[in-house]
Amino acid sequence: MKRLVAVFSFSLMYPISVVHAYEVGTHEEMSQNAVEISQLAKGDILTDLGLKPLDENQKFPNSKNISGRIIELFRNGANFEDEISLPRPLNHFFDPKSGYGLAIPNARPSPDWALEDKGDVTDVSGAAQEFSYKEGRKYFLDALTKATENDRNKHFGLTFQTLGMVIHHIQDMAQPQHVRNDDHCKDNLCRIVFRHYPSLYEKFTDDVEVRPKLPFTGYAPVYSSAETLAFNTPRKFWIGEGKGMAEFTNRNFVSARTNFRSTLTGILPSAEYAEPAPHQGMAFITPADAFMELGEAYPSEVKEFCGEGETCKIGFVQSTVNDAFRGTSVLNERAASLSIFDEDIKRRGLEVDVSEGAQRYRTDRIFSLNRLNYRKAHEFLIPRAVGYSAGLINYFFRGKMDFIPDPDNAGKYMIKNLGPEDMKGTFTLYYDDKDGKRYPTGNKWDLEIGANQSNNNLILKPNSEDLPEALVPGKYMLVFNGTMGEESKGSGMSSTGAVAAKQFEDPVKIKFTQGLYWTIPTDQRNPDPLYGFDARIKSDQSVIDALLASENNVSVHYKGSHTGDQIIPCRSFGAESAAVWCYNFKDPSVNIQFDSAGRLSPDGGYLLWDAFTDSSARMTFYIDDAVLFSVSIVPQTPTKEPRRNKFVNF
Repeated sequence: MKRLVAVFSFSLMYPISVVHAYEVGTHEEMSQNAVEISQLAKGDILTDLGLKPLDENQKFPNSKNISGRIIELFRNGANFEDEISLPRPLNHFFDPKSGYGLAIPNARPSPDWALEDKGDVTDVSGAAQEFSYKEGRKYFLDALTKATENDRNKHFGLTFQTLGMVIHHIQDMAQPQHVRNDDHCKDNLCRIVFRHYPSLYEKFTDDVEVRPKLPFTGYAPVYSSAETLAFNTPRKFWIGEGKGMAEFTNRNFVSARTNFRSTLTGILPSAEYAEPAPHQGMAFITPADAFMELGEAYPSEVKEFCGEGETCKIGFVQSTVNDAFRGTSVLNERAASLSIFDEDIKRRGLEVDVSEGAQRYRTDRIFSLNRLNYRKAHEFLIPRAVGYSAGLINYFFRGKMDFIPDPDNAGKYMIKNLGPEDMKGTFTLYYDDKDGKRYPTGNKWDLEIGANQSNNNLILKPNSEDLPEALVPGKYMLVFNGTMGEESKGSGMSSTGAVAAKQFEDPVKIKFTQGLYWTIPTDQRNPDPLYGFDARIKSDQSVIDALLASENNVSVHYKGSHTGDQIIPCRSFGAESAAVWCYNFKDPSVNIQFDSAGRLSPDGGYLLWDAFTDSSARMTFYIDDAVLFSVSIVPQTPTKEPRRNKFVNF
């Protein structure tokens, strides 16, 4: 007697479902984890851009005009790349061996679509790509230079969302079917082109009980300050000397339709791909052991069919996972399965002959992939998807620079390239007015600065008098646009070119936080040091110790109604023939005293000047040729009180 037994994967397989790639929920989680280990979370990148730290409640609008925090915008992007339009997922495949994408007319290889580094692209419907790396560069430059605050915030939102959409592709390169052109698609549109092949790997990965347990951590960002050479272009995150994400996955993992083969001489690699190479030895377990490994009860229908499982044993093919970037090799004990359980058995059925009292299976054992294989693959693929995504984020924001006083040229400044690559392009200075509008100050330099080098002897011109008053005097945004490493303006990689920014405050600008105190006595035309007019100042921002040290040449441009126009050295208290004294009352031997943070000392530090009595005066303090501050002095009600009684700690 014969009977036909339909085997529905016996719970080792999920029912076939229709999906794009990793489900959007999984992409969102991977993207959030990537941001949280990137330099956006740990470094000063955001504050350099004039933004708040990542963990603060700072929101920007996405392309649907829904506001969210930076992490939420990355999650939006990871979601939108699959859902914003139907044809987009057709561009999420890339075979690093052939360089091809999905074998459908007008479908683009993943890096061509995500980066547009080989030219502008359109999808199968003819729609333009608006959220590529190239477009992200444009959004980023606009976020730094647009006139209104609303426009800048809009483009910051687009920048972060677009990066979320780009790293979605990196994550798809950690799915074996996407890098071995094992096409799968859930939409009915795919039926039209005969490509309606869902992915059980992705269904399992996004299961509500599985996803929270996925190993998102454990693989550091592949691009960091310590490692920049291997990934010096965005495309190398996909493919480059065997270290790209697509190469890693293609080389080390089989997929549903590119699995191992069995011959009389042993187990062979896929007919299409020489790697991974299978080990010839296999490890066998029973279905009962398999479900125990999954932490699940042994299903009664499987137990009834297989008994103790002697004829239903699952054999696991093993292979070596080689990481060319980190230089490691690890055994994958669950590379593939050899058993009667396969996702296609549901359609074919399984014929069992029991006429002679023993079960004989007419269907051959075949190589397949089940939840045990997928779970093992997760250990290798998910952490790398996160680490490579974080690396691309770091790469996008890799430009770092500073604008500081030039210690070798008095009164001038220097731009220091703090990044790992040469910078060649235009450095433009902007400031914001009280309405939040951003203006160029008129300071613009075309420079070439080597990695970790400086360009000095720069003159900082003051804002033109016809420009609106600054929101914060002395606060600027320095924006670079041009060539940085392999990324250049007008190149295929990014027509906008590389972009970097640094917000800073004029380091020699000292604010009067407690106002001015001064008097002119009525009984003396030439007051002694204790009876001249004086001012005391306190800084509420950092300054450069070396610049304001006592040995530097501090002077005052004094223009008074009685004494005329003169430059007067700022001398220590008690110096002979000094018309102006600048000193610290607690320590007269030191001209100016600062604390360890480079601020004017809070325990009595101030500047004191004494000069001839004039009906009015304007005094401008300099450090060498750099303006420290300037103030007009107009006499008010005089007093005879000794100056010492007016000195207070602050």
